[in-house]
Amino acid sequence: MRMNRMKSCFLFVLVMLFSLSAAADFNDGVQAFERGDYRRAYYEWFPLAEKGDPVAQHNIAVIYDKGLGGAQDDNEAFRYYTLAAKQDNAPAQYNLAVMYESGRGTRKDYQAAAEWYRKSAENGFLEAKISLGKMHETGRGVKQDYTQSFKYFEEAAREGDAVGQFKLGALYFMGRGVKQSHIEALSLFKKTAEKGVPEAQANLGVMYEKGYGTKIE
Repeated sequence: MRMNRMKSCFLFVLVMLFSLSAAADFNDGVQAFERGDYRRAYYEWFPLAEKGDPVAQHNIAVIYDKGLGGAQDDNEAFRYYTLAAKQDNAPAQYNLAVMYESGRGTRKDYQAAAEWYRKSAENGFLEAKISLGKMHETGRGVKQDYTQSFKYFEEAAREGDAVGQFKLGALYFMGRGVKQSHIEALSLFKKTAEKGVPEAQANLGVMYEKGYGTKIE
C-alpha cells in the first residue's frame, strides 16, 4: 500500500529550531546536509548534540538511522532519538516510536511505540497521529478503540493528509467509532482519490456501482 508510513522522517521534518548561540553551526550543518555532505553535517551537529540540543540530537540520529556518510547504526540512532524525544522533540518522538514498533536498535515493544506516538501526536506531529490511529484500529500496543482511531484520523484529515482522509472515510463507511455515513465516506474517498490514492479510487468506483452515498451511476 502506497500509504505505508513506517519510515523515519528526514531533514525536511527537522524544523529549524535551535539556540541562537549555535545558529551558525547548525545552519552550516543544514547546508552541508542539503548538498549531500553528510560527514560535514555530522561534524557541525555532533558538538551541539553532545551539549544537549534536541534538534541536533535528532539530526544525528537520522544520520545514524540511514547510514548517511558512514556506517548505519541502529543502536546509536536509538540512543540519540531517545535523548531528543525526552526533550519533547516531536519528530524524534515519532522516529523513536518507529524503532520500538519495528524492533530496530531495541527490543520490539508495541506499548512503548504507542506511548511515544501519543506524545508526538500531542505535540502536533502529523505522522504520529496516523500511526496512533492505526494502532488503536488494530489494537496493537493499545486497547482496540475505534473512537480513538476516528479521533486521530480526523485530526490528520483536517490537515489535508490523504492517509487520514482515506482511513476516516473507511471508518465512516463501516460505522466504526462514528455513526455510519456513506455520504461522508464518499466525500472523503473523493478527496483522497483526487490525490491519486488507488485504494480510494477503487472504493469510489464500488460506491458508485452499488449506489452507496449516491445514485447508481
